[in-house]
Amino acid sequence: MRKAVFLACILCTGTVQADPSPSVRYLMSEPVSLFEWGIFRLEARAERFAFDGLDIRKQFARVQYDWSSNQLRVQLTVYPRYQSLQGTTARHVCDSLVRQEKSLLGVTPGFEQMREIDGVGTFFRHQHFDKADVPKTLDADLEAITILEVDVMVSKSDQPPFQKAASCSSELLKSETRYSDTP
Repeated sequence: MRKAVFLACILCTGTVQADPSPSVRYLMSEPVSLFEWGIFRLEARAERFAFDGLDIRKQFARVQYDWSSNQLRVQLTVYPRYQSLQGTTARHVCDSLVRQEKSLLGVTPGFEQMREIDGVGTFFRHQHFDKADVPKTLDADLEAITILEVDVMVSKSDQPPFQKAASCSSELLKSETRYSDTP
């Protein structure tokens, strides 16, 4: 008898399945553009940048496109170990990070070979095939609108709360770095 009841329960139990909500259906039908995918890939790469000579305990990256100014912003927030700042300044760390980002993206003299591997344009291309209609100036156009921004966050205890010690930014293709230090 128990086996019959158990078997009846199993046979009568159906899987309840809900349909996707209208919002989920909308998202499922929206394609991802190569531009969106490129932003995602560039952000993932910037999140993994390794910097020489700096004791960075944590870093976060965000890449955004600003429609109003036609700029691609690579924003990096770093948390260096406080002890590592004893021989330098937060402003120097900011400047060093911007210079090293430019090298990693292949725009610094001597690092041009990196451009084919990790240049900004490489993140906005198909990976396994080439299309004939790609603008010949795609890489140069993207590099020309790229801005690097760095925030250096510090805490004497290397624990929250952190304060912004320095901020700097630079156009990818220009040598000038702008600083906006905070007290």
